[in-house]
Amino acid sequence: MISTMSGGVDSTAVVILMNKAIVYRFHAVMVDNGCLRKDEAVNVFKRLSDNCGIDLKCVDAFDWVLDLLK
Repeated sequence: MISTMSGGVDSTAVVILMNKAIVYRFHAVMVDNGCLRKDEAVNVFKRLSDNCGIDLKCVDAFDWVLDLLK
């Protein structure tokens, strides 16, 4: 199962619950759109991958989102 997350409270809670439910079959992708607080994407990534053991990948989409907003 794959889930995306924004780094906010709701999506973080879902990722943690899904990881507890299906563990090794769960993979999460966090999309860093550049709209988070300073260093928040890094902090969320470290907290979830290091402390919670979640298989988490981070996609840097800042430039893509910025181009769309132009």
